[in-house]
Amino acid sequence: MCLVAYRVSLGELKPGFAPSRYDVPKAGADDQRYDSDLTRDEGGRLVLAEHFLDGAAKLARKDGYVLTSVEAAAGDGHQYEDAYKSVTYDTPKALATQRGGDAGVKEVSTTHVSGIVWDDLNHDGIRQTGERGHAGQAVVRLTRYWYKPEGVTSEAPDAGTPDGGDPDAGAPGGPTTRDADADAGPDAGDGGTGDAGTSGGAGDAGTSGGTGDDDPDAGPGAGDGDGADGPAAGDGADEEEAFGPEPLWVYDRAFNGEGEDAYPDRERVVEADGTYRFDDLPATGLQVVGGEEIQVVYGYRVNLVELPAGYDATPRDRGGDATVDSDLDDATTRLIPDEPVDGLILLAVREQPGEAAEVLIEGPQGAKWSTATVEESEHNDAGVAPFSSALISGWVWEDADKDGIQLEDLSDVKYPGMVVTLERRSTSLTDAVADGWHSRTTDGVKGSHLDLSGEPLEKAPRTIEWFDLGPAEGPDGPTDPDEPNKPEEPGGPDGPADPEPGPDDGPDGPDAPDAEGDEPGFPDAAAAEDGRLVMDEPLLAMVRARLAAGGSAGGKDDAGASDKNDADDDPEEVIDPNERVEFDGILSEGTWEKAGQTVTDEDGCYRFVVPVVDAQGKPYQYRLRMDKPDGTEYVPLNAGDSDALDNEWAHLNLVGQRVPEHEGVTDVLAPLGRKASGPNAYGLTYATFAPASWARHEDGTGNPVDLGLHTPIDPEEPEDPDNPPSPDDPRNPLTPDRLPRDPKHPVLLGLPQTGDDVSWIHLVLTAAGVSVALIFLALLFGRRREEEEA
Repeated sequence: MCLVAYRVSLGELKPGFAPSRYDVPKAGADDQRYDSDLTRDEGGRLVLAEHFLDGAAKLARKDGYVLTSVEAAAGDGHQYEDAYKSVTYDTPKALATQRGGDAGVKEVSTTHVSGIVWDDLNHDGIRQTGERGHAGQAVVRLTRYWYKPEGVTSEAPDAGTPDGGDPDAGAPGGPTTRDADADAGPDAGDGGTGDAGTSGGAGDAGTSGGTGDDDPDAGPGAGDGDGADGPAAGDGADEEEAFGPEPLWVYDRAFNGEGEDAYPDRERVVEADGTYRFDDLPATGLQVVGGEEIQVVYGYRVNLVELPAGYDATPRDRGGDATVDSDLDDATTRLIPDEPVDGLILLAVREQPGEAAEVLIEGPQGAKWSTATVEESEHNDAGVAPFSSALISGWVWEDADKDGIQLEDLSDVKYPGMVVTLERRSTSLTDAVADGWHSRTTDGVKGSHLDLSGEPLEKAPRTIEWFDLGPAEGPDGPTDPDEPNKPEEPGGPDGPADPEPGPDDGPDGPDAPDAEGDEPGFPDAAAAEDGRLVMDEPLLAMVRARLAAGGSAGGKDDAGASDKNDADDDPEEVIDPNERVEFDGILSEGTWEKAGQTVTDEDGCYRFVVPVVDAQGKPYQYRLRMDKPDGTEYVPLNAGDSDALDNEWAHLNLVGQRVPEHEGVTDVLAPLGRKASGPNAYGLTYATFAPASWARHEDGTGNPVDLGLHTPIDPEEPEDPDNPPSPDDPRNPLTPDRLPRDPKHPVLLGLPQTGDDVSWIHLVLTAAGVSVALIFLALLFGRRREEEEA
């Protein structure tokens, strides 16, 4: 009598389900009753392969055969036996029950990518308690790629085929960026290039053919260049593209486009609490390559495409906790994942022990990846902070010896009640553009595939984005403020006419910038060795034309000097308007506007806290103005080697005119310098988190902006340079040099004070009072003595 075995099989699983891991023992269990036994046999069928331990030796067996006979033993009286795998069975004697195996299945889940944009108050790149998410303004974008394994190739369709392909769209040797014809769908006609074809190829006005603008993001039949018009083939929207044998990450045009298979709201503003979350993301999926459908691993990338206005990115990857650090790379706008695979976020999981072969696919880094197991990606965070302010402070002091240097103990007399005016101007447009201001770049050309390091195969150029200079003012006065000059009218009212439409321009002029950041109108700018951007002549000509048309971003047209004439000016003097006339102070150029005013306090101090950039993001420059009191003189400028003790204020000098002698000014105070790394991807080129400030520290050091004055003994007589007057000289006319009387000592209140003009009168009166008091005391004591003797 022969031994009989059974096998238990399972029908095919429903779509969206997959076998769970096979033969995974439960922790602490001595048997295999708790694991899944579902696997596939040599023929590809789903079978249950229970894990048996046979015979006295407990021989492990998991071949899928279920034996229902009892094991034979010597002396048990059995008459029939048969052996299998070195174990003998009593073939006719059956077990009461036998385990046939368990089937574990799981739903192939989707997952999410999330993070937060937060206000990094201390600029350290680490989110601490109390630092809240940034409400609104910040814009994040999700982009998907799929991994094409090595050796998987496809060729572009030939021209004239029903697929409407372009024979020049690509070659089997490697990936190419598709042009409009390469993406033409089944309705693409004969692939021609007519200008007005209704179903032809890359005509400029085709309604279902190519795009006419060489848009790398165009999908099949994308008449408007965004992939929304063509027939979407599910995940197979890239089937017409040519791929060489090398592995790469392919830009998923269906997911990233605007058709019915596009991911909704993949570019969005963060929530009110600064968070964002992209849900329902598959880790793997199907793509068509070379006419065949293959399973692929997806990789995701999050970009912070727009920073909040007035904010910059804080440092990345600081501290040891990946859940609270910033991941923003401001050179590319990427949020770099904490555990990147080829620079991307992967939601699939590498092969686990016991995983069914059918759920494993070839993926990046030479590994097998599971189609049944997913994981979420959280903490893709970005720290941002507002631009810092700058401090400008100091005091007004009396320089008794007129050497431009304060005493080491800072005991010089200070001037309260002095009016100090703050003025400012914006950095010129040409200088700001040359520094990289408003020069932007994106994370690769839109639609570019990625290499195995996650870098775009087509790098995005750095372009100068358009900025609003306000209404231009031509020779006939301001233009209509409701109709400012447009980028395509760089010359203002008298500028050149609109250029002829280019080959890629539509009927309404040059193409508008598309949704992912292509910038209009400006030539590219190349970076020089010093980090500044070199503008070519077309860009410089445009900037100069706008400035000549009245588009300067500076303040009022006022050079800064008083309108009144100096009494010493010679009315017959001929002054060259292009030459400097005076050389006794600080030469000031450009246009300045009043930004603030204060009065020095009882200690002679003033203080201004100022913004570092204007509304357009161009750096401010500042200076201080103060009128010199009558009877005082300027002192040497920037004397000595200590910024904490020198004088920063002198007579205002201008080109082409004389300035009244009392008008004094400081040199230019520029809070911002350029970043050592150069402009970032957002066009932020200045170190707004570390502006210069001018202040005195508690230990007396620092770089305050102190304004020094000197009061001569007699303004009518020249001073002896070898014998400078003392600030307490009684002939000194200024009240700040007079030491105040101490109200706590009424006796001293009547005594002459240093610097009093009538000190001799006080002396005489004091002597007379003392004499009368002595006489009175003498008479009093004399009378008391006579009474005692009587």
